[in-house]
Amino acid sequence: MLKKNFFSRLRRLISSPSLIAYHLKKMTLEKWWRRIKYELDWSKPYYPKSIILLPTARCNLNCISCNIGLRNLEKSVKQAFEKKKEIGIDEWRSIVDKISFFNPMISVSGGEPFLYPGTINLIEYIKKKGLYCSVSTNATTLKKSDIQRIVDSGLDMLTVSIDGIGEVHDQIRGMKGTFEKAVSKLGKIIAYKKELKRSYPILHINCVMSPLNQGRLEDVAEFFTNFGVDSLNFSHIWFYNQEMVELQNTLYSNTLFEIKETLGGKFGAEKQGERNLGELWNKISAIKEKYKGFNISFLPDLKSFEELEIYYQSPITPISNDAKCYAPWKAIEIYSNGDAEFSGACFHIYVGNFLKQSFNDVWNSDSYISIRKKMKEVGAFPICSRCCYIFQEL
Repeated sequence: MLKKNFFSRLRRLISSPSLIAYHLKKMTLEKWWRRIKYELDWSKPYYPKSIILLPTARCNLNCISCNIGLRNLEKSVKQAFEKKKEIGIDEWRSIVDKISFFNPMISVSGGEPFLYPGTINLIEYIKKKGLYCSVSTNATTLKKSDIQRIVDSGLDMLTVSIDGIGEVHDQIRGMKGTFEKAVSKLGKIIAYKKELKRSYPILHINCVMSPLNQGRLEDVAEFFTNFGVDSLNFSHIWFYNQEMVELQNTLYSNTLFEIKETLGGKFGAEKQGERNLGELWNKISAIKEKYKGFNISFLPDLKSFEELEIYYQSPITPISNDAKCYAPWKAIEIYSNGDAEFSGACFHIYVGNFLKQSFNDVWNSDSYISIRKKMKEVGAFPICSRCCYIFQEL
């Protein structure tokens, strides 16, 4: 199994020039140049690793783990998304033209990105420019023609969010039948790839571990290691709860860094420490042992039961003593109207608009410089300790 997985991954890598370019970038001096710029000239950093495109805020599901999916009009995350209009595909192409010169990795997300009618056109254009492109989706809305165009486009990776098998997934998504729809579409993608004898897109499953599915995580591993996907990731919940929000606002009241709500949907508002963490740790350990020959990951990959306890019972406490948020130096999000923010899940700080400004004008704007100045000063905010960025390198 290990030998088979190694050669299949090598074959996929060789068959994708954009993926080769992406991994070469990670292994070259660019990584050290980004570090040097961070230490010595933090205000105007090297170009970001990734650009996140959010062509729509709309979603067809009601996921209880997502502030958008809850469809609560009082939630600032949903409001921040929905107040932005959706630009046309020609405008998205012009944005891609503006950012393509430094060969970033582009991720397309949402909302549910395939609810935007031009998403596949956008993917095709990104790949035409020779750029790495990945898409995150719930996969429920894809038609046969969509599947064929996605595979034909040369898309590098398609990540499908699946949080359980059958009714477990449907309960978390807030809608019956979503598991069968998603799996059916996945099966058709796999079949079309085989028909064309293609390795791409890499099919990646992401499962968020929550109180509603933690007792059935092995079902997810068993199902997808035998289904034909390429990789599977189990994510701990990214959240900040009321305690974290209150501390954040005590320290940064009436500033750009004040927070209005919790994050993580229903789970962000709950006390995660009340979960059965012994059961969760046992499930994680069992999956690591049983499926070590398959490409399975955990994010973050907590190394001990003690770290798991800290993660959920003391969320303000960083897992690492030198934990820092590098988001303002490594990524930028572009919304459905061309607006740019450095990380829309937390502060919603406007840093520019790609329809009106060049990339360098946005990336080195006064707003972005002020964010970097504060983040360099504090390392991370109280609400940062359970965010994905805090577990990533620069």
